[in-house]
Amino acid sequence: MNNTSNVSLILLCSLFLSLSLFGQNAKKGFKKLEKLEYDKAEEEFRESYVENPNNVIANYGLAKIFSAKSYPKYDLFKAAHHINTAISEYENMDAGDKSNVNDIVSLDVLQKDKEDIESELGTLIISENNIDLINKFLITCPDAKNYKEVVNIRSHKEFVRAKNQNTIFALNLFIEKYPLADDVDEAIEIRDKTAFDIVCQLNTINACKDFLYHYPNAEQCNKIITCLDSLAFIEAALENNPDSLQAFLMNYPNTKYRSLTTALMDTLYFNIAQAENTVRSFNSFIQNQPWSKEKLKAIKERDIRAYYSAHNINTIKSYQDFINTYPNSQYINMAINFRTNLIFDSIKETNNTDSLNKFIYYYPLSSHLNQALQFRDSLAFNDAKVANTVKSYQNFIYVYPSSNQITEAILSRDSLLFLKAKNENSLTAYKLFLLKYPFSKYADECKSRYSDHALYRAKLTNQVEDFNLFIYKNPITQNVEKAIDLRDQLIIDNALKRSDINQLQEFIHKNHNSKYIASAINYRDSIAYRKSTNMNSIHDYNMYISYYPLSSSLGDAFKYRDEMAFEEAKYSNTIESYDDFIYHYNTSPLKNEAENLKDDLIFKKASKSLTLDQLQSYIYKFPNHPQLKELLSIRDDLIFTNVKNSINLEEFNKVISIYQDSKYHEELIVKRNELAFEKIKNASNLSDIQDFIDRYPDAVQINEAMLLKQNLKESY
Repeated sequence: MNNTSNVSLILLCSLFLSLSLFGQNAKKGFKKLEKLEYDKAEEEFRESYVENPNNVIANYGLAKIFSAKSYPKYDLFKAAHHINTAISEYENMDAGDKSNVNDIVSLDVLQKDKEDIESELGTLIISENNIDLINKFLITCPDAKNYKEVVNIRSHKEFVRAKNQNTIFALNLFIEKYPLADDVDEAIEIRDKTAFDIVCQLNTINACKDFLYHYPNAEQCNKIITCLDSLAFIEAALENNPDSLQAFLMNYPNTKYRSLTTALMDTLYFNIAQAENTVRSFNSFIQNQPWSKEKLKAIKERDIRAYYSAHNINTIKSYQDFINTYPNSQYINMAINFRTNLIFDSIKETNNTDSLNKFIYYYPLSSHLNQALQFRDSLAFNDAKVANTVKSYQNFIYVYPSSNQITEAILSRDSLLFLKAKNENSLTAYKLFLLKYPFSKYADECKSRYSDHALYRAKLTNQVEDFNLFIYKNPITQNVEKAIDLRDQLIIDNALKRSDINQLQEFIHKNHNSKYIASAINYRDSIAYRKSTNMNSIHDYNMYISYYPLSSSLGDAFKYRDEMAFEEAKYSNTIESYDDFIYHYNTSPLKNEAENLKDDLIFKKASKSLTLDQLQSYIYKFPNHPQLKELLSIRDDLIFTNVKNSINLEEFNKVISIYQDSKYHEELIVKRNELAFEKIKNASNLSDIQDFIDRYPDAVQINEAMLLKQNLKESY
């Protein structure tokens, strides 16, 4: 700071002439300051300051004086005050006044001096370590560069002082006063721990509540809540009163003692109900404590008292009230039994069917049900027997289908109805009975009477249609076989009278199980054969054989048909006609004769053939002909005659290739080889000789050909 003051004084000297603008006091003050006469300089600047406390130059001069360490009145706080005032007033001046001030001191110089003063003051108070000086600095220099550092020092010193006092009051005061201090979290932690230790010493509900109220964010809150939960539970449990426990649950809904509290409440309420020992007291407990573990015990106690109360009264109403009120009671079956016993005893005395029906309807699970059913059915059946009408029995059957008397009732009803049908003795009456009562005891007798009556009517008309109608409507009656026999006999008789094959065939087709089926077939076959012989044609015999393959006349039909066909073939006397007969009648006894005739005809035609091709064609067509050897001999003679004098080598080769089975085959080969050799004997071309050698390697002339070849080569 001393060096800075000297530099400033030098600057003041250079600006001395400008001081006249701010008065003689300022001028004298800077002269005295230049001479380091600080007391006199203060007096000069003080006079100007008194005249105008906002005087920039006066405040600046005083700031320079009080910041000089050699001045006995050295006071950096005053220096800071005056330099801040000078800067503040300078900033409020208009441009003209600022220009005049700038001739003496600039704003930059003011601010530089301000920084120097505040820096030196900050260093001083930090070294002094005095809280009052620190607070004074923070008030005096709110915008100092080291302001934050000083603030931290001040708050730490306050924290240390509060920590040393170790009281909740001192710590709370620090936390409230310095909420942004670095040590505030530690202060809160110490404060909360101190408060927690006090609560632990007091160990009361109010102390716990007070802690939670004042310190809701403390880390000890969970422990305090647990402690409060335990203290409140113990207090409520010691009162041994369900209302206290209920209040505890309401005040502490999340308590860990909920199950234990509920169990204690249930026990207390159950003890109260037991002490009163009435149905009403137990019902009240069950209703108010629906989840209590004592509930089943309470229900059991309640049901015992309610049941014995009903049993002591021993009326239908008392038991019914118990049943309605306590349907799930373990005594419900006993109450139901006693009630239904009383009801059944009273109904039996009435001897009335309607009363018994009501009992059965309303009490279907009663132990008296079977007895009530039997008694009711017996009364109802006696009423039906007294009336002894179809209607009375039918009503009983409809209303009481499971009655023990149902079989007897059905039998009695059917007896009356069948008697009525017999008296009427008509198909309609019997049919109506069977339709309504097909399983009646009298059904078989009714069917028999109906069948006899219907068959009698069919026999009177003696028509196939009437017998069929009877059979259709009475398929399982005892007369159906008789009706079928009568009908079948009638059909056959009618067919024979008219010689009607179609009617007989229709009968055979539709009635193959009839005992007349063999007769019908014989009649049909006989009529058909007679018609075929009358027509006397192959077609009619074939039709007969095709349609009636099992006929007894089948052999005769075959015989006559084959004879007629054979005569037609002989009459035509062609290979085709014989082939046609053999093909179509290959099982006929005349087949061999037809084959012989065909072979003779073939040989005659072949032997008369004028050309080799025609003769070979017969041989190809009939390779199994019995005179094949004769045909081949004829063919070979013809071949040899045509070829033996030929000089055409290709013709020889062709015949040899085609007719390898000829008896002249070897002789033809010899002649061919001779002819071929003759053609090359005088040849002058080696290729012709080589061709002979290649083609006819087995010729007897092969050696001569080889010699010719050798001689011809040598001549070259």
